[in-house]
Amino acid sequence: MPRWEHCKTASNRYLPPSRRQSAPGPECNLCCPSVPASTLKRLVLLPANSIVVKNAPQIELLKRSALCITHAGLNTALESLTQGVPMVAIPVSIDQPGVAARIAYTKTGAYVPLRELSTLRLSTLIDDVLGNPKYRQNANELREVIVRTNGLEKAADLLEAFNLSPKPVTSSIS
Repeated sequence: MPRWEHCKTASNRYLPPSRRQSAPGPECNLCCPSVPASTLKRLVLLPANSIVVKNAPQIELLKRSALCITHAGLNTALESLTQGVPMVAIPVSIDQPGVAARIAYTKTGAYVPLRELSTLRLSTLIDDVLGNPKYRQNANELREVIVRTNGLEKAADLLEAFNLSPKPVTSSIS
C-alpha cells in the first residue's frame, strides 16, 4: 500500500512546532507531494505523522482533505473546488496571484503573497480557513456549480474545438 493511502481526512489542525503532537494511528496532518530535494532538507520540523512523497494522486488526497495549501496554480485550485476543499494559497508567479485573488474573492480560501509568508502568518491563515465554516460552504457551493454546469468537461471541449495543439515556433530574425 502506498504511503499516501494512510492519509485520512484531516482531523488535526496545523500546529506550530512548539505545540505539535503525533496523532494516534496512521493519520497524518500533512502530505507533501512533489517537494524539491532542496526543500526536503529544510523540512526537519514536520510532525511525526506527516509524510513526504515524490508523487501522490492529488484528487484522491483532496477527497480526504480538510484543506489544500497550494501555490494557486489553476489546476490545483479547480481540483480543490471540484472536491469542495477550501484553500490557503501562496502564489509564486505568472497567473498564480490572480488565481489567489479569486480564491480570496470567492471566500473559498485565503492567500498570502510569498514575500509576506511566515510561519505565524501561514498558521493564522490555516486556523482561519479551517475555523470558519463559510470557506468550506463556499467551496462546496462552487463544487455544485462545477458539477451542475459540467464545467471541466466544457473547458476540455473548448480547448479541443479551438485545436490548441502546439505550433512550431519560427523566428523572423536572420
